[in-house]
Amino acid sequence: VGDPMYVLNATGTIEQVNEAMVEYTGYDRTELVGREMAEIVPASEYEQATEELATLAESHDRDATTFETRLVTKSGRLIITEANVRVLTDKDGRYCGSVGSLRDIHDRKQRERDLELLKQLLTRVFRHNVRNRLLVVQGHAEMIRQQSGEEVTACANKITQSAEQLLRHAEKARDIEQVVELDERRDIELTEAVRSLLTDIHADDPDVD
Repeated sequence: VGDPMYVLNATGTIEQVNEAMVEYTGYDRTELVGREMAEIVPASEYEQATEELATLAESHDRDATTFETRLVTKSGRLIITEANVRVLTDKDGRYCGSVGSLRDIHDRKQRERDLELLKQLLTRVFRHNVRNRLLVVQGHAEMIRQQSGEEVTACANKITQSAEQLLRHAEKARDIEQVVELDERRDIELTEAVRSLLTDIHADDPDVD
């Protein structure tokens, strides 16, 4: 199995690990087997996970549960990891340990933080743009009330342009929000995507560079 895996007994002692777990934590196999899991997982997080597993065992729930935790490697590095854990019970249904697999989710968490920052930034930018455009609309509307003739037409054109810009800003904000909040992930062939985009652009304006 490619993911790090371990088996704990009822008291939280590591009984088995695979080679991936050895590489993941930096400990030798002999250093892991027989060690308390609480020694490499922050105490509060370990207690919370243990209580959750005990509850699952009492309810006879055999489905795996997934939660995020941190793991301290032999070198002292703190890994943000996703644990997928299934309880083990004896023939009488009593909790006797657990088996789990781990996955490093540092990159995913960093991406989530980056997207949240991007979302906040874009929200502020678009809010600023919308406010500026509204001030333009407000100012020219006031001028229309006081003027006539060609000046009225010019002011009306300004209002129309600002309204169109506001609509475009709103559409951009909505599109970006949908992308940021989308849970679905899929792979794309970037070269083909760019080539298709360029084809569409040149169809609209053959002379564009």
